[in-house]
Amino acid sequence: MSLVKSPFRWLLAWVVFFVSTWTITRRGWSFVWAMPAMAGIAMVLMVLWLDNYRRPFNIERTQGYYEKFLIDPMWGPQIAQHFAQKRVDFEPEKIEPKFQLATVWDLAGQTDRARDLMLHLSEQQHVPALVWLARKNMEADAVLRTGISRQDLDQQAEVSLEEALELDPESNAARIGLASLYLNQANRLGKEDPQYRELIQNAADRLNQVFMTGATEAFWQLPNLVRALVESDQTDRAQQIFSQASRILLNYVRRQPNERLTPAIWETLIRSAVALKDHRLADELIGESRRSATSGDWIRMLSLLATQNLITESDDYGSRGQVTRQLDLLSSEIVDSPTNQVFADRLIRILVEDATQNENRYERLEQALASVKESGVLHLLIGIQKISEGDGTAGISHWRVANSSLNKKTSPLLSALISVMMREYRDYYENVLDIITIAIERFPEEGLLYEVRGSYHFNNGNYEDAIVDYKYAAEIISEPQNFLIHFALARTYEKM
Repeated sequence: MSLVKSPFRWLLAWVVFFVSTWTITRRGWSFVWAMPAMAGIAMVLMVLWLDNYRRPFNIERTQGYYEKFLIDPMWGPQIAQHFAQKRVDFEPEKIEPKFQLATVWDLAGQTDRARDLMLHLSEQQHVPALVWLARKNMEADAVLRTGISRQDLDQQAEVSLEEALELDPESNAARIGLASLYLNQANRLGKEDPQYRELIQNAADRLNQVFMTGATEAFWQLPNLVRALVESDQTDRAQQIFSQASRILLNYVRRQPNERLTPAIWETLIRSAVALKDHRLADELIGESRRSATSGDWIRMLSLLATQNLITESDDYGSRGQVTRQLDLLSSEIVDSPTNQVFADRLIRILVEDATQNENRYERLEQALASVKESGVLHLLIGIQKISEGDGTAGISHWRVANSSLNKKTSPLLSALISVMMREYRDYYENVLDIITIAIERFPEEGLLYEVRGSYHFNNGNYEDAIVDYKYAAEIISEPQNFLIHFALARTYEKM
């Protein structure tokens, strides 16, 4: 029988906790501030102590502790080892506790030890162990870790997964493993390889089997599969698989909006719709997901996905030669987000391509002026091009027209365009300093333009001129928006 009854152990543990906390802090309110951290440590120690000495042995309780600590990102795997080992000691004839122990060894960084145990379990025809070994062979660093060629590792992985399916024909883990293997092989070979299409079809067959069971485990591979099918001219098949998978996944996230995996599943659905080039559906999914978003990270992810969707839609228009629609989409979006340099980059890229590929370099832009809703953006682009060719009068004239419709958004939008031009297209715009200076003369109260010119001076080693522009920009732009300018200023002082 244990030394004392369980309730007394709890009381004793808390007494030890309070005494140790007071001893460590030794003064005033520090004791109170230290309590949360010390309480966390004490609780972990108590759980280990109480469970270790509690009799009779409780399998359900031990398994619960194992699963609880397994998902802890910091100390979880180390603590979970304790409970996994207890189950193995108590049930040495069972395979599943050994598999759990090997899994937690792997999470704790003891991969070789885990692999040895998994090999032993695979000899006993344990399906999860076979899938685990295949997954390890498929990992990107497996060649460096094992010294075996990528082709041989893929072959070993395929053998393990096929064996797993023979033992359990309904194993979704094995199906997902094979689908991942085929997709990886197809990506390495490239779309021009004769085997590419066959590998994509095989991956689609395996994942489709998973989705037909109503399971959600394969959700993370859906965007890759849809994209590969579309690129291999199998759009109808991609649409079929996406429709089936999206019904399952949407049902999951709508019924369980606060589950841990819900944001990731929303991201998968949106990326899959983008890969399918169904941009309207992607927008609808982003809107529905935003209404149920519960964290800042989730909202930021949706903003990035919305930008990606718009850029992909823009590129789709461009690839089909529908430049006017591309310009209309990008112009509308950049007016809503004047400092978004992703949209600015696409607009400058169109300008550069137009200038290098057409005899009449303004033909497409000027034709689009009558059709594009936010035509002021196009006047900014034409003005930039005119000034870069030395026609400052014509360039400023276009900027005046742009300012009449864009108003206060003109100067920050111009700053974003010039910033991208300076950073990404310096070889084309050699006289970028002249463009920036003319922009500052036209919009002397726009602090972002001074920041852009300061960056130009910094990149060219003119640190004194950079400091002058950065200081002026910091004066114009109020806090906290100017913290990046102060950082640039400090970096410039370090260089001097």
